[in-house]
Amino acid sequence: HIPLECLPYLPIFCTALLEMGTDTEDYSTFSERISRKTGGIRLKILTRNGFNTGTDVYALFIRGKALPHQIDDLADILHDMIRRTVFDSKDRLLQIILRHKALRYQRFIPEGHKMALRRIRAHFSLADRVKEELSGTSQYFFIKRLLEEFDKEWHTIRSKLYKLKELLFRKQALLINITADEKLLDNCLSRFGSFHEILGDSPLSKAENPWWDFNMLEPLEGFEVPSQVHYVGFGGKLKIDGDVPGSFFVAMNALRTGWLWEKIRVQGGAYGAQCFLDRASKVFVMTSYLDPNLEKTVAAFKEAPRFLAKEIPEDELVKNIIGAYGRLDPPMFPDAKAYVSMTRFLTGDTFQMRKKLREEIINTAIKDIEKAADILAEWSKAGSLAVFGPGSSLRRAISESWHDMTLTTVE
Repeated sequence: HIPLECLPYLPIFCTALLEMGTDTEDYSTFSERISRKTGGIRLKILTRNGFNTGTDVYALFIRGKALPHQIDDLADILHDMIRRTVFDSKDRLLQIILRHKALRYQRFIPEGHKMALRRIRAHFSLADRVKEELSGTSQYFFIKRLLEEFDKEWHTIRSKLYKLKELLFRKQALLINITADEKLLDNCLSRFGSFHEILGDSPLSKAENPWWDFNMLEPLEGFEVPSQVHYVGFGGKLKIDGDVPGSFFVAMNALRTGWLWEKIRVQGGAYGAQCFLDRASKVFVMTSYLDPNLEKTVAAFKEAPRFLAKEIPEDELVKNIIGAYGRLDPPMFPDAKAYVSMTRFLTGDTFQMRKKLREEIINTAIKDIEKAADILAEWSKAGSLAVFGPGSSLRRAISESWHDMTLTTVE
């Protein structure tokens, strides 16, 4: 329900809800009240690929926790945040935007591989493109432009934040997830269920219910950052009919602990290398971290199918099955379990699907790894590349190898 022109303001809006104050409390008073009366409140933007058509998730969650005797306090604070937050302090908003820019700029060095991962995934699904716009390289450049025009655009920024508040907090979009002791649930449901009464219920007009239409991203992208090493990402969509088989996750574990470790870290001298797969979108990406190499790393990514095509010893297969299975269910606190359960419900990730995945992992055979090698062989022929690193090596690579690569300076 958010128009494209309002969408990139969403991260600023989330911070402003916590840090701008209300019509009765300034920022410091409201912040002190949150710290004193709750165990913390934070906002989470969730963009996730769905497993079925029409089940992609685009949501803003306000997550809070409190002791039993503070449930009413938490509810009152959330009520004030939703209904009474004001965005009228120009100086305070400028401080928030300046901090956003500084924090995002700092992330390019320690988290360049994550930026590359988001950039590549953004080529293949709308949910991932939205995520990149809100938390990736696109968001940094949006914040930078916003600061350059802040004095002139201040009233526009303010109006966009109020528009987001109006569009987001509607009865039609409300979802409440509560984790509590059984004897507290009735009180929690009664207290938080009343939020339905304070939200707007005006119907959406066609103008308020648009579909986002983004510009196409370039398949080969280089980003010059103040670093002596590279953060390299290469990926694309797997050609798989139906669900991704569990055996592919066993193959991924073999790549992490075998090929990528040996070629990228041991021989190449990078600090680390990883591979990622989104089960819903079927986008597979390899990344390297603090990597002195560039072309050699991309070549190693594309040669990974050859490693899987070789017969893996039985004892190594068992180790990789155990490794893949162990990554499925990491230990979580109760609030995290509830949040993950909710996202699975929203995206259509059912218990039966996860049970089937576990069974396929356990029953993985050598022939299944060979099938994964064939899938990756097709994947390696065409994909998107995103590199964050020093300008000198990127310009050399463009001159010698990747003539179609675009180069953008991050400053």
